[in-house]
Amino acid sequence: MITIRSLARLATNVMLALAILLGSSTLSVHAATKYVDPVSGDDASPTGNISAPWKTIAYALTQVSSGDTVIVMDGQVGPIGAGGNGESLPVALKRGVSVVTLNGPSGTVVDATSAVQAFTLTAAGTSMVPMTLAGFEIIGNKSTSQMTAIFVRVRNGSSSADLEIRDNVIHDVEYGIRVETEWLKNPPLPTLSPGTAALSIHHNTFYDVSDTAIEMVPEDDATSEGGIFNGPIFSNVFFDVGRAIHFKGVEGGATYTNCELRPQIEHNSIYRSGAFGHASGGAIMIEERGDPCDKVEPVVSLNSISCAVTNVDGDAETDAIWIGKTIDGDGGTFHP
Repeated sequence: MITIRSLARLATNVMLALAILLGSSTLSVHAATKYVDPVSGDDASPTGNISAPWKTIAYALTQVSSGDTVIVMDGQVGPIGAGGNGESLPVALKRGVSVVTLNGPSGTVVDATSAVQAFTLTAAGTSMVPMTLAGFEIIGNKSTSQMTAIFVRVRNGSSSADLEIRDNVIHDVEYGIRVETEWLKNPPLPTLSPGTAALSIHHNTFYDVSDTAIEMVPEDDATSEGGIFNGPIFSNVFFDVGRAIHFKGVEGGATYTNCELRPQIEHNSIYRSGAFGHASGGAIMIEERGDPCDKVEPVVSLNSISCAVTNVDGDAETDAIWIGKTIDGDGGTFHP
């Protein structure tokens, strides 16, 4: 029987295979390639080569260097009691190290039903080597508060430029991909720039997401403010999500002095945004209330949006594309 889930997996596998054939995969450009086999690998292996792979991603990441690639073979990643490889979640990604699967989400599943996050990345200090996270099916538990499949925090003076998240199937979570950027204020570090998240998020499938599939939040608290997001979000598929894409232009009610939102949101397919009774069910939301950010210059173009739910509260935020009230003065481009 053909199901939505099987169709999503098939589409993602095809895109992953094409990426490899066309040379856009990271498999051939890094210094070293190591392997993880969740079924029969062994973390005691001295090499991590394809003939003697390691068992867990976490252990593999302790053995590789920036510029390397870890290839995860077919199997289930997660707690042993749930049939997994004994992986402790979340997996803390290593800066500059790509983690990709051998056969895409039809072969490698991350069971995060008992976790708050599946993958995390924290970047701070200096620019990053290009890296990719690709080809996983990530299953969460959307009843777990703040359950996030992939969480990225970028602090001042660092850049997650060329962090590519592609060809994943993410479902049953509260958040799919959540990115926080911040610029430390105390102690003052005038030589460091605000945290810059230049992510490329493409060809992923999100479904059964109770809050937001892709969310970017510039942090503001006693020690940090603002941040920069530049990067394309394209060719993703969303269905049955609270919101598909949300750029939160204000956190904590403050006015940022180092905040820029410059996403390129193009060629995405969004179905049934506003699911789960979400109070703000706009399919694409870019907020800039009270002009808190220095620059808000999004490009929103050629997205397919259908069956977006209009909630009963009459809030404008339930529109298919909802843009904060002051954004037009910053020169954004909109061609839905």
